[in-house]
Amino acid sequence: MREDIELIRRRLDPEGSTLNLLQEIYSLTPREIFFIDIQVAEKRNVILKGEAQAMSHVFRFVTTLEDSPLFENVQATRTTSKKKGKVECYEFEIVCAYSGK
Repeated sequence: MREDIELIRRRLDPEGSTLNLLQEIYSLTPREIFFIDIQVAEKRNVILKGEAQAMSHVFRFVTTLEDSPLFENVQATRTTSKKKGKVECYEFEIVCAYSGK
């Protein structure tokens, strides 16, 4: 029963809500980054998958997340180049933890 109460308490906590998390990600994301998928696990682990026009945009975004007090253990786990017609783009996957403080 204590686990149920704690789960309800966490879900009612507006500071740690998923909407606040998405708002933070949106506010930190530059125009050069496009998301394909955003996954949020129960333990506040976040996986961001997306594309950028340059590898430097991805690494700059990683630095922005690292500098934010709301994200911890930010890692670019995968970055690959891909051709879309005549244009080259870069797919990425970033894994981090959301502290929500």
